[in-house]
Amino acid sequence: IGKTLLTIQTARGLGLKGARVLVIDLDPEAGLTSLALPDDLAWEGQKTILEVVKDGISLQDAIIPSRFSMVDLLPCRPSARRYENLTYDINPKKWMADKIKDLHQIYDVIFFDVPPNFSRLVASAYLACDIVIMPTLPDKLSIESVGLTIDDIETEAEKYEAKTPTIRILPNKFNPGRTASQEAFHELARLYSDKLLPFCIKESADLQNSTNQGKTIFDGYYDKG
Repeated sequence: IGKTLLTIQTARGLGLKGARVLVIDLDPEAGLTSLALPDDLAWEGQKTILEVVKDGISLQDAIIPSRFSMVDLLPCRPSARRYENLTYDINPKKWMADKIKDLHQIYDVIFFDVPPNFSRLVASAYLACDIVIMPTLPDKLSIESVGLTIDDIETEAEKYEAKTPTIRILPNKFNPGRTASQEAFHELARLYSDKLLPFCIKESADLQNSTNQGKTIFDGYYDKG
């Protein structure tokens, strides 16, 4: 649905404007890591979110600079699938919130890129957030998934007596000239008028192409002076 691509693009845009940004990859598909990892990194021995969960190391010990200036990365890789077996007893209200507590003094913005499946670790990331942005494609399945994820987040918050993060829905890959996009936007507005952002990301190859080249659409856009 574009969450990884939009995360790294937004992180880079903020970095170019002078913000210190951290992106935390919690998805074992490791798409964000592959996009943000420096080309010259010696991957052997690199810590990931799996070591944070399994060995109890701090997030700081696994954070590395990304390929983008002002943007740091806590990487992930396929072996992190094992973390789901190690986090069944964590408290979603406290675990991630405690882990990132000291990082607020270092970073202006922290992004989590989460997998589509819901786990204790993913729930802990949601409950540590101020805001959850949900990119949504213009199709029925994506709209149904939005409802399920919102229910999951609100259920976890209620269960653990945690504050529910602000939730915002971002229409992605929308083409205003297509009937399907128009119908999807109207359906989202009908179901989630209080959560729907008043703008959308239009369908474009520039986002993917620029990131694949190790850049973003923001590179060269801002006056770096």
